[in-house]
Amino acid sequence: MGILFFIVYVMMGLAVLFWDRLIERLPLADGYRITLGVAIIIYAFLRFVRYFRK
Repeated sequence: MGILFFIVYVMMGLAVLFWDRLIERLPLADGYRITLGVAIIIYAFLRFVRYFRK
């Protein structure tokens, strides 16, 4: 289950960064969009590491 959520969060972060249709609909400046995407990906890796430390 932890690996599934890791994949979901990474895909969500990549979508925020690179998916053209989503970029057009998000009312964020480019700097905020990139920050949000990177933050989601970092959160995914933190969850992944924490999952394996259990």
